[in-house]
Amino acid sequence: MAERGAPPPERGLTYILALPYSGSSLFALALGNADGFVNLGEMNYLENDLNERRTCSCGALVTECAFWGPLIARAKAERAAGRPMLSFDTSTRLRAVDRRNPSLATRLSLIFGRSLQGIYGTEDLRAYRQDHIGFMKLALEETGSHEVIDAAKNARRLQVFAEASDLPLRVIAMSRRPVDAFAARIKRARRRNRFYRQALAPAYVFWLLHHYRQMRSALKDIPPRSVYYLNYEDFVSDPKGTEKALSRWYGRTVSFGRTGPADIRLDQAHVYTGNIWITRGTKGAETVTLRPPPKAPDLTRFELAQFRFFALLFPVLRHGLTPRRVRS
Repeated sequence: MAERGAPPPERGLTYILALPYSGSSLFALALGNADGFVNLGEMNYLENDLNERRTCSCGALVTECAFWGPLIARAKAERAAGRPMLSFDTSTRLRAVDRRNPSLATRLSLIFGRSLQGIYGTEDLRAYRQDHIGFMKLALEETGSHEVIDAAKNARRLQVFAEASDLPLRVIAMSRRPVDAFAARIKRARRRNRFYRQALAPAYVFWLLHHYRQMRSALKDIPPRSVYYLNYEDFVSDPKGTEKALSRWYGRTVSFGRTGPADIRLDQAHVYTGNIWITRGTKGAETVTLRPPPKAPDLTRFELAQFRFFALLFPVLRHGLTPRRVRS
């Protein structure tokens, strides 16, 4: 907490850059409990995911939610007045930067390092940045907060904000043990892809390598002091230690709103995008208990052998995302 008589903290943006299935949504909920922080969830989906039947994690319809209702109404008024702002039109499609399945040409351009301006256009990126920053400022003003949390995870989106932002940018780069990240992706493939076979495991190793590459690329031009590297395992195993470390990094007290050693409050959360467990499964629940992941990843011998083979070739699969530059 700031001392009495001290100037209020400078308003800022905390961007959570993370691997998919890394626990970033859960961490954002915890950080959103800290005094002066407001968590907007995966902001890149706010416009696209809004519809009249959409519910908030608090259990209310988004349009009737005490948090989102007034905020969206004011955002619409601001946009109607010609100010940069998210539209919240239910017919709005995902902006090009945020599309889940970009075209093959876009994928190849990203892989081979073409600039975002060359892919999406300078003016479109400027409008994208201004609209989202405009809504972040509005959320800070409406809630009286000093730090807005964007849990979008997307490396491309971070690069857009890093280029120019009216809000001071901080980045929490979150990942988990590489083998656990691989196992989480394989688990999803087993559930959703009826064509999945163990022989496809190497493709998911390269999926992981691609995400590491994108994350490192997004971080390379951000001042090291503005980046905090967080392992999911550290967060769930020692939330108190993580609170202390983040307090030192932010220069002010950070508390996850714990009601027990590993119990995180949910009753103050208002999120309607991203993780289905967050947006649907928290109704009526007041807390969630952090549990360390199993020591042995849920992989077959063949899948694990494939991962270990590629880990011999790519050091990042052994070390993960760290402040120390790792050759890939």
